[in-house]
Amino acid sequence: MNPFCDSLLILPDYQVESSNACNNLINPSLHEARASCQVLNQTLPERDQLLHYMVSVGGRVCDSSLLGCKGARGTVRYIGSLEDKKGEWVGVEWDDIDRGKHSGCWKGTRMFFCQKEGNVASFVRREKLQPGIDLLEACALRYLNQGDSLHALKDMQFVGLKGYPAASIGDSTKLSLALSNLKSLDLSCCLLSSWDQIIELGTALSSLYELDISNNTLQDLKEDQIIPPSLFPNLARLIVDTMGENACKNVCSW
Repeated sequence: MNPFCDSLLILPDYQVESSNACNNLINPSLHEARASCQVLNQTLPERDQLLHYMVSVGGRVCDSSLLGCKGARGTVRYIGSLEDKKGEWVGVEWDDIDRGKHSGCWKGTRMFFCQKEGNVASFVRREKLQPGIDLLEACALRYLNQGDSLHALKDMQFVGLKGYPAASIGDSTKLSLALSNLKSLDLSCCLLSSWDQIIELGTALSSLYELDISNNTLQDLKEDQIIPPSLFPNLARLIVDTMGENACKNVCSW
């Protein structure tokens, strides 16, 4: 049975649902948001400058003009100059294979390699990209006003970060303290990139009852790597839609 063709697949101890997570997605506006966490605790011009500076090779990014859209996410493969082009350019391998214009070459010279085959990459200006931020920064961006403490998140039982550029778990101890009562977490259409991050998340937020990680591009588990059976002891509902058949294999190994 293919879980991605059915509306619901029951696995031992879990319900793994299929849902079209990106339909009717409302794009968050980073330029209007107010937050109080790390680089987000700045005035808006300062914050934008710092965020663009944080774009780095290997980092996860999204097109800042298309936040939340499926085709907007990718991985930085190159930062530097291009022949006959002024200024600095960023080479991005896009998650959506239909978005790219080349395979990492410029005028016959290979500038970088992509993990996927075909024309899956393009060169863009740094200021057009929104780098990934950690989970608490995304929470602050979504829910807090400038000057608010993370303590304000303590009583929240549901956090919805659908389409926000959450790319890492960050400090798991701070995350556990800040979201100690969290029951439901929506991380669909974010910038998560590995199952290791899901394992980190389970360690920090063991009280979760529901988790949506659909529409993320996660690297498969290594052959000798397993997900601890004790991870997410209270989880009853896990949504992994449009992440490919290997995602189900990884969940089944749980």
